[in-house]
Amino acid sequence: MALCLANMTILSKLGRIVGKIEPMKEQRSLAQEVEKVIKMLRPELQSGGSYIELLSVSSYGVVRINLSGSCILSSHERITILLDIEKILKEQISEIKFVIQG
Repeated sequence: MALCLANMTILSKLGRIVGKIEPMKEQRSLAQEVEKVIKMLRPELQSGGSYIELLSVSSYGVVRINLSGSCILSSHERITILLDIEKILKEQISEIKFVIQG
């Protein structure tokens, strides 16, 4: 299945957005750092008709998110975006091990 055209554009922009994120500060909690990255990604996802919601962050580095929207119809599209988000979170926050849907 082909990715929704809007999501293909979103995925190409996510890497550029992440470059603007400041390094993690020790006094911030893991959940706060994850939320900060997600807030940076959210506008691009929304511009393509998708939405991301942070559900939880475990002390073991497992991030649970909910992806929804008009361009997240197939499991392939959802997995592609989920893997890109996981990659970005791992690059920005070394404590992150996995990102799971729902």
